[in-house]
Amino acid sequence: MIHGFREFEFSYDTPENAGISSAAVEEYARRLKNGGYGVQGFAIYRHGRIVSEMIASPYRTDDQRHVYSISKSWTGTAVGIAIDEGLISLDDKVISFFPDKLPEKVSDNLAAMTVADLLSMSSGHDPDSSGTCIPTEDWVKTYLAYEVKYKPGTHWCYDSCNQYMLCAIIERVTGMSCLDYLRPRLLDPLGIRGVEWDCCPNGINEGGWGIHVSMEDMLKLGITYLNLGEFGGERIFSVDWARRASSYKTANAGTADWSQGYGYTLWRCQHQCFRGDGAYGQLMVVLPEQDAVWIQISEDNRFQEMMDIFWETVYPSMSRDPLPENTEALEELRRTEKSFEASPLLSGGDTGSWEADFKVEGSNAFDAIRISSSGDTAKITLGLGEKSWSFEAGRGVWLRTRLEGFPSYMYEMMQHPHIFLPSHAAACFRRDGDVLAMNVQFVDSPHGMSFVIDKGGRTIKAARNIDPAHPQIYALK
Repeated sequence: MIHGFREFEFSYDTPENAGISSAAVEEYARRLKNGGYGVQGFAIYRHGRIVSEMIASPYRTDDQRHVYSISKSWTGTAVGIAIDEGLISLDDKVISFFPDKLPEKVSDNLAAMTVADLLSMSSGHDPDSSGTCIPTEDWVKTYLAYEVKYKPGTHWCYDSCNQYMLCAIIERVTGMSCLDYLRPRLLDPLGIRGVEWDCCPNGINEGGWGIHVSMEDMLKLGITYLNLGEFGGERIFSVDWARRASSYKTANAGTADWSQGYGYTLWRCQHQCFRGDGAYGQLMVVLPEQDAVWIQISEDNRFQEMMDIFWETVYPSMSRDPLPENTEALEELRRTEKSFEASPLLSGGDTGSWEADFKVEGSNAFDAIRISSSGDTAKITLGLGEKSWSFEAGRGVWLRTRLEGFPSYMYEMMQHPHIFLPSHAAACFRRDGDVLAMNVQFVDSPHGMSFVIDKGGRTIKAARNIDPAHPQIYALK
């Protein structure tokens, strides 16, 4: 169904008014922070209100970031809406959409593969096809030529290119990208603007990954599933789809929350809940029995540990009825919410003018660096061949720059190495003599990096925040 754009603002309340203990939420937040988990934001929503929300500096609540495999839940929603509109069905054969892309010999298993098999991660592949598809120029053709080892519908294997193929199907039946199809049907009625979705070399949305949405955008999608396809009083997709997508379809194995089964691009989890999740700790958890949604964004792959903290603190505190207000606990919670940093803010050091201009040896992301700093601002220019990108860093303050056509494979995974995408960098710095340290948080992603440029020693050390113990050291010439 086509909808017009609607502005939407969340309502906020205390945890106690929604039947949740402020002390329990504060314990959840404190355990995440004290445990060194790379949590960059969370939101807890119950009975129609947000009761706790945190965003770690330098992120903002409206930053639209790569949420990795939560992209699958947006793709699945597009498929559900297309089914509601009669454009496709769960039983449609995958090969029927791509007669021009088929291999010379179509196996029986490939011929049997359906839309439902793609949705439920039971395409018959094992191992997954993503590593084979991504380096090529035609992912659809490569996918269809990939061996279908098992009869579809009988074997679960997590394959992100299954959802890529769903985006390709949406494009074939609608004549538009999956993102463009979703705008008037999902994004506009949820009050979501500015979403970007990375594409394959042929311009098809990546499906299994690549969407850039904010924490609050994720919350809106979770609320729509919580309300069985409704948002703000409008029907977005059918009750039938909401129930089908979130119910058990195939068995899988893993830790406590990764062995509850898989639906249609949504995972089952403990306590009769379901979720979307993405690499590095992106979580959209729907708690139907508690009328709640929990969102968490991170740069940390310790999923089960982080989920366990929520199950051990917030979840058991949920009551059917409002709780007595606890002013002291609420004030402590609000202080803790404001105390998170995604990366340390650098400040102090030398303030005089300073310049460095070098060629960089050994890096595939950039081969030249030029830096000038004076007072409270530094300008950094990275070069790669004939391309260059400049951004600013602040002393004691994060400065933001949009970088056009940036080699985001420098910090992202599952990126085609020949595609350069827009990037949004927040940066800060400190200089001590001939050594300049800089922290960069790519706020359109979960990822950050630190750099130490030693002008005298003629080296640059680059480390990812997710793995600071293993920096790369490059020579400067």
